[in-house]
Amino acid sequence: PTAINAITIPAISGQNVVCVGSSSQLTGSGTPASSNAWLSSNPSIASVSNGVVTGINQGISTITYTNSDGCSANIVVTVNPIPVVSNITPSAICSGNSFLVTPANGGGISSNDIVPAGTTYTWTVVDNTNVTGDTNQTIAQTSISQTLINLTDTDQTVVYTVTPSVGSCVGATFTVTVTVNPKPVIPAQTSTICSGAAFTVTPVNAAPTTIVPAGTTYTWTVV
Repeated sequence: PTAINAITIPAISGQNVVCVGSSSQLTGSGTPASSNAWLSSNPSIASVSNGVVTGINQGISTITYTNSDGCSANIVVTVNPIPVVSNITPSAICSGNSFLVTPANGGGISSNDIVPAGTTYTWTVVDNTNVTGDTNQTIAQTSISQTLINLTDTDQTVVYTVTPSVGSCVGATFTVTVTVNPKPVIPAQTSTICSGAAFTVTPVNAAPTTIVPAGTTYTWTVV
């Protein structure tokens, strides 16, 4: 008679998609080899130690597991990027207008910005009681935008803290600081004079019903 030892081909289980900077635990069946049980075909993309795969850079890497019988199994791990966006200060807007911020990959405030396709944004905002329209956004948006109204006669600032994400990969927060310039809001004025006399109307600031920013000038038509 001939004795035949059956050798079991190993299998690998676990999440094979990770984000840059995050890790995933892979498990190999059976007893691992005493040395080099886990290897990465591209350690610059994904490293592996005792089955823990860590994303280093965007790309793919083949992870190989070898059991104590010398048999191996492979799994392809995909490493997805995380968004990296610098703080942004867009151009000032006039009261009642909207600002729009759409971060660009490598073309924003910093050439090091990383904005993968499909990046979306949520945000919180420090409420400025002198501005309306500044609200938190918990539903992911493809850009950062709101319509803001300045209730005073001086410039107001609104600071948003924005969280970028693409798929399950969430980047560090960045700020968007928006300056809202005041816009004159003046109700109808009335002046009574004697025939042949001159009238002068100089609106006075009394926010929020009458807003007269410094430097306000006037043109007019007459019936």
